[in-house]
Amino acid sequence: MSRSCAILLTFVLFSLQVAAQSGARQEVNTLIDSLQAHTRRTAPERLYIHTDRDGYLAADTIWFKAYLFNGSLLGPSEQSRIMYVELISDSNAVVARQMIPVAYGLAGGTIVLPDKLTQGTYLLRGYTNWMRNQGTAHFFSKELFIGTPAAGDWLLHYKPRFASAPGARQVRLDLRFRQLDETLVGLREMKLAVSQGKKNLVRTNTETGLDGDAYVDFELPESNVKPDLVLSVQDRRKTGNQQTIRLPLIFNRAEHRDIQFLPEGGNLVAGLPVLVAFKSLHEDGTGAHVGGQVINQEGKTIVEFVSEHLGMGAFRFTPEPGSTYKARIILPGGGSKDYPLPAVKPSGIILSVFNDLANDSCLVRVLAAGTATPTGQRYFLVGHSRGIVAFAAAIGLSQSFATLKISKKAFPSGVARITLLDANRQPLAERAFYVDHQDALRVKIVPSKTQYALRDSVNLTLQVTDAGGKPVRGSFSLSVTANSQVRSDSLRNDNMTRSVLLHAELKGNVEQPAYYEGAAGSPRKWRHLDLLLLTQAWVKFDIAAAFRPPAVPAYAAEKEFVVSGTVTNAFNKPVPGAPLALFSKKPVTVLDTVADARGRFMFTGLVPVDTAIYFIQAKNRRGKSFNVGLEVDIIPPPALPAPVLRRLPWFANIDTASLVKSQQQVALRREQESATGIRLQEVIIRGKKLVPDSKNVNGPGAADVIFDEADMIKAGRTTLGDLLRSQLKNFGERTSKTGERFHTVNFVPMHLIIDGKDVDFFLPPGTPRYEYFRQLLDYFSAEEIKGIEVMYSGKYQMGYTSRYLHPMAVFYEHSFVEVTTRSGHGPMMRKSIGTLVHRPLPFTLPKTFYTPRYRPGAKADGSDMRATIHWEPNLTTDSAGIARIGFFTADKAGTYVINVQGTDLAGSLGFGRADLHVRRTNANEPEAATGL
Repeated sequence: MSRSCAILLTFVLFSLQVAAQSGARQEVNTLIDSLQAHTRRTAPERLYIHTDRDGYLAADTIWFKAYLFNGSLLGPSEQSRIMYVELISDSNAVVARQMIPVAYGLAGGTIVLPDKLTQGTYLLRGYTNWMRNQGTAHFFSKELFIGTPAAGDWLLHYKPRFASAPGARQVRLDLRFRQLDETLVGLREMKLAVSQGKKNLVRTNTETGLDGDAYVDFELPESNVKPDLVLSVQDRRKTGNQQTIRLPLIFNRAEHRDIQFLPEGGNLVAGLPVLVAFKSLHEDGTGAHVGGQVINQEGKTIVEFVSEHLGMGAFRFTPEPGSTYKARIILPGGGSKDYPLPAVKPSGIILSVFNDLANDSCLVRVLAAGTATPTGQRYFLVGHSRGIVAFAAAIGLSQSFATLKISKKAFPSGVARITLLDANRQPLAERAFYVDHQDALRVKIVPSKTQYALRDSVNLTLQVTDAGGKPVRGSFSLSVTANSQVRSDSLRNDNMTRSVLLHAELKGNVEQPAYYEGAAGSPRKWRHLDLLLLTQAWVKFDIAAAFRPPAVPAYAAEKEFVVSGTVTNAFNKPVPGAPLALFSKKPVTVLDTVADARGRFMFTGLVPVDTAIYFIQAKNRRGKSFNVGLEVDIIPPPALPAPVLRRLPWFANIDTASLVKSQQQVALRREQESATGIRLQEVIIRGKKLVPDSKNVNGPGAADVIFDEADMIKAGRTTLGDLLRSQLKNFGERTSKTGERFHTVNFVPMHLIIDGKDVDFFLPPGTPRYEYFRQLLDYFSAEEIKGIEVMYSGKYQMGYTSRYLHPMAVFYEHSFVEVTTRSGHGPMMRKSIGTLVHRPLPFTLPKTFYTPRYRPGAKADGSDMRATIHWEPNLTTDSAGIARIGFFTADKAGTYVINVQGTDLAGSLGFGRADLHVRRTNANEPEAATGL
């Protein structure tokens, strides 16, 4: 029997025992059955993605392995066999989207980064279609830094100074410019602008001093508590690299901190003592240290408090009937600001959990006041973790309180919850707490030597045991990275155990996640972990949903890749029994099917690889093609996440560690160029891009910018609007002086022409032009388009101006985007008639990581500057818990970091870390180093 099954059996037996003692066994058993049935129906999934590193350069490859778990028992998920991975920029644009097959809960892949990627912080997001039923908050996400540092890149340090004025705030922004190589950017003419949305607060020209300093003054309205300000800087030199930077201005003013007060269990009830947790955040979303007092309506101080960790803290007090309370925060330099506490309820229930680190049980206390204590009223107390009921009891509160001692052994390691339900099974209060049995897998990494030379052979032994020391068979992934090249923040580093057991149960950003590692061995960290749960834990398991009639999931679990759709006639009615055929050239595929009574069809047994193209054709009873409407089901990707934090770009207010890391990357690039020689890029003369069947009035290929069919295939399901936003320079939006919004190309109004038809002609009466354009840009996707041609220069504008606009129109005040669709029906029709071409997102299949092999004594020449020294996604330990790995070091001395993540595929997780030391001279010490 696996550990997970044993835990589940323990849960049920323990629950039944408590229910029997309560005298309401049948009622509690029914409640347990309902909750467990709901968990089986919803079958939640959890995903973890291990990347080879956290920092990359443009044109690098991201290597990753995905672990898809059953969310309750943490074995391989049996729901989904397809998952999706997205790379999202800090401007909320999808850089890459992949569909990946999953087998036994495991998957792997790569993302090749474009060579002209904007430097910054990106979000790696992973999910399955089934996970979408639980909401995007359940998706896996991880921040990656992608850079393209150059010695001449600007660094900007800004510092605001405020001067109060009636009704406004005068701000002086002190600026200091320098380059990445620390050369001062002095005596440089700059164009500076500060904007709020579409409103410019100031636009000015200035010149930096000899020391690279400059400043800009502007007024900030007092009413704007969190102004979304943006600073734009443009180099006005006519020679050299005319840099332009744009960044959010984040002030972190003490008087504008965001502070939340969260009573344990949910409420303040008159006469009942309560623990109130709080969290204070700077304007940039990071924790802010605060201190102050709780005062009542009479101004009397009730209790003082101070934050303990990253702006989090807690205090206890007993609210009085009819009183109101506020927290008075003491501001730096004197002064204060008041924040209201939640209203005091005259009656209600308080739920408290005392989870002492030294005890193997936790104390649960329920206090009631007022109308919440009627004689004979029954309540239910349920302990659950990951959707599994670990404890349940019926309790009465006629004496206004109940106290229970619950063994932590009833819960698995991770976030546990105690929920109080009323007689109608509606949740009244909930408290989350953490359980750590220290039962994670023990992963030990043993190198063959204590030190290695450059281009030396490395042999590692991976030893995995359970908490009791027994060998474990499992699946693991291993990365080896060079410390000199990989951007890493030790407090932000994550691992599988912490991600799956803790972070998956929290809302919002977890600052310094690695800090909580080893909390079970530190009373201070244990308390800080409890504060994190008090302030950021939320209801991941909707306990009330278990007692409602089962609903049909909005998103189906994908067991395999299918092509499905609908056949309709000229009146948009289903065509039952319509024969259909599907053809594909790569791989060669010919399939037949028949539409059902609803006109629905489905093709199975397909494996979309590379640039998969499927031709679907409807046929009549004689096998001939006939004109019916064909439409393939396309599930749009989930909405992009709203940025939780306004992050500064890498070059703004950069810290010393990040500066050194970026400088090291530039130095390493120079070393490699010096060793290998700088090679000129091959110049290839290509013909003009052409768009088949284009209605371009200038003739084929006569446009300023052309996206051809190859570009469309590469873009896949990207909408026309997203494609233009990400690929077309100077595509944007503006607002006229009259308040009218419109789309622009090269800063002038854009006209959209689809298949030679000006969409303005079809503008519905009363519909704003901007909204009509937006709908069309979101309506068409790249897979429905053959090509796009953009005209914004006088050479190509004039023909379009004379064709589509008023004779007096000035040609250079307009731009044109000509779209050629596959259907050729212009902006009006989307369905294909009789035959449909479907280009699905292809499967991304795992690739093999290349590791060079060197002969003994090979000399380092500086040409091997790998950042990822080795990546092994498919390590399987044998019955002795052993796996062995071999690779070669590169041409840079220093420390290599080994990172291992994995699972026994039966509910247990683990990770390991170790360092390798590489020096320039030979090192042949035979003794083994101890893994960390």
